Amino acid sequence: MRGYADLLRSGMTGTVSDQQKDFLNIIRSNADRMQVIIEDLRDIARIDAQQLRIVPVPVNFREVVDETLRPFQQPISDKGQHLVNNVDDDLPQVLGDKVRLIQVMTNFVSNAHKYSPAEATITVDARVIEDERDPQSGRTGPALHVSIADTGIGLSDEDLQQLFRVRYFRSSNQQAQDQPGTGLGMMITQHLVEQHGGRLWVESELGSGSTFHFTVPLAPQNEPAT
Repeated sequence: MRGYADLLRSGMTGTVSDQQKDFLNIIRSNADRMQVIIEDLRDIARIDAQQLRIVPVPVNFREVVDETLRPFQQPISDKGQHLVNNVDDDLPQVLGDKVRLIQVMTNFVSNAHKYSPAEATITVDARVIEDERDPQSGRTGPALHVSIADTGIGLSDEDLQQLFRVRYFRSSNQQAQDQPGTGLGMMITQHLVEQHGGRLWVESELGSGSTFHFTVPLAPQNEPAT
C-alpha cells in the first residue's frame, strides 16, 4: 500500500491533482500507522513469550540520536515546533543494541512531537553519570543518562501512576486521546531499557510538558563502536 501510494504521488503513472494527492497522503499516513501497530503487537507478543532479546555491543550514542531525529526533522518543522539536540559528539560508547536504542528514542521523540502544540520545544540531552545501579544485577558503574523533554500537554498524577503499569494505556486527557496510538509503546520501551540494564522514569505536570529519562550502561572504552 505504501509503495503504490508513493508511486502514484510521484506522478510516474500520470498527473495527480491536488485533491488526489491529499487522498494519497491519507492512505500513506494510515499505512504507516498500521505498520506501527503491527510492530508494537509483534514486540508485545515477543515480550510475553520472553523472546524479545537485545544484542549489546559498543555503540556511538550520538549516531543513535542522529538516526532517530533525521525522519522527524520535517514533521517537527511542519508543526512549527523547535528541536534542540544537546547530545555531544564525543560521548563515550554505550553498551547496547543500536536498532533497539533507536526504537526507544523514536518512541520518546514521537510522543513529544505528537503531544506538543505548535511552537513547543523538544530537547534531547545526554550526560555521563559515574555510579548508576543496574536494576537487574545490583552492580553499579558508569552509564549514560538520556533525557527527552517537551513543553507539551503533560501528564496528570493519575496518568503517571498508570503509565508503566497498564497495557494499552491511553491518557484520559482528550488532547492525548485525539492522537493515534496503541498504548503499547511505553511498556515496550520500558522493557527494552531494562533489557539494557538501565532504568526509565518520567517527570511531568499537566499542561507544562514532560521529561522522560533513561539510562544505558557505558561500554568498555577500548572496543570499537558499531
